[in-house]
Amino acid sequence: GFDPGGGGIDISFSGLPSDPSIVHAAPTLGLYPYSLLSGHRFVSASDESNPLDRFDVAIDASFLYIVWEEKISGVYTVFATVIKLSTGAVVSGWPVQVTPTSGPGSAGRRPTIAVDIRHSGSTPAPFDIAYLDPTIPSNTGNVWWTQFISSTSFTAPQPIPTSYNGGP
Repeated sequence: GFDPGGGGIDISFSGLPSDPSIVHAAPTLGLYPYSLLSGHRFVSASDESNPLDRFDVAIDASFLYIVWEEKISGVYTVFATVIKLSTGAVVSGWPVQVTPTSGPGSAGRRPTIAVDIRHSGSTPAPFDIAYLDPTIPSNTGNVWWTQFISSTSFTAPQPIPTSYNGGP
């Protein structure tokens, strides 16, 4: 085994490096304000009291991924968009509706999004979105999962059982 010796291991720092070439200045990045496109809007405080439940973001080396909840004609719907970091422009074909227009998983609230932060390239990476049935607060609905696969296409939403246990 490993023997740290009588004095143990000292991992303290004696100070910061005195060579300024080691510490690089932060890059200068442009700020790109983004507003939802015409016809899109977050749900209101009367629908989701916590603003953090209304949208979510994820980022990799090339793109910013945004997912949000809208209420259209009384139906909770999930949308997503992708923004290229180098230009601040919305990628062509986005935003898109994530929830299908009918069938299982066609309504959703409180979306979350995840992407591999190591991705870098000219096209968006596959990313995952999970959202709740509108009935979840009453403990009678599903958690839905879908994945962006290419262009502006998503897999069919899959229910995640409320009894899910990722262990053996």
